[in-house]
Amino acid sequence: MSAPQQAQPELWLGLSGEPSTGDQVATHLDAVAHLMRRDNWDPQWYGPTSDRRLEDAFLYTAYDGHGTPDTRYVGRQVMEHLLRTRLNAPYVDVWVWSEQPARTLDDLLGVLAEAASFARAHGSR
Repeated sequence: MSAPQQAQPELWLGLSGEPSTGDQVATHLDAVAHLMRRDNWDPQWYGPTSDRRLEDAFLYTAYDGHGTPDTRYVGRQVMEHLLRTRLNAPYVDVWVWSEQPARTLDDLLGVLAEAASFARAHGSR
């Protein structure tokens, strides 16, 4: 990700119009990864109609107080930004990306860790 893209303040704005800090977003991303790892939410075992998808993990962790609707939205935006760069794609929907037939739990955990690290390093304070 280029420096100008890293500095875009709108990346850190939630749907409420209010900013989320990099640490808030990283905390939510870490909670999602922890839940998925702890309960082995492997996309190879749980299909797109289950309640054990990446999208569900974001919702459950927000309900548990580890995030908000805004950190869910910003975390998704950070993950999609990183995946667009990695895949050299003009658009990526992380929910669709996470449900591809060959996607593994390690794939998801890797992107979550990368996004949390990015949020801590480049997110708003």
